Amino acid sequence: MPYPFTGVGLFFGYFALALILEFLFVAAYTAITPYREIALIRAGNVAAATTLAGVPIGFSLPLAKAVAQSAGLLDMFLWSLFGFIAQLVAYGLVRVVLPHLVADVKEGKQASAVLLAGVSVAIGLVNAAAMTA
Repeated sequence: MPYPFTGVGLFFGYFALALILEFLFVAAYTAITPYREIALIRAGNVAAATTLAGVPIGFSLPLAKAVAQSAGLLDMFLWSLFGFIAQLVAYGLVRVVLPHLVADVKEGKQASAVLLAGVSVAIGLVNAAAMTA
């Protein structure tokens, strides 16, 4: 029986796992924030939308690196976990160093939201660059 993860099957395997990990990451992020992003966004809070937009972008960078460098789906999953954890730790550190940012986002202050989204993307870039096979 041929191995199912070759050629197009391999693409779909990596792609499906990446989408699942992306969804889980956004779910984990929204679970640890002290405000409900989706409710704030529905109420027109652009700051909440900005921070939440930075989250999947920031995580996609190490996730893409994991896909590109992995020897298989398990390897990709393990590398992605490093990125997953690093992104959440970075958010926690930002909350400790700049605790007012959380209140600012709830109040719709865009400057703080841009900073949080920027940190997410910056950490994602460094996170991806740090991954070596």
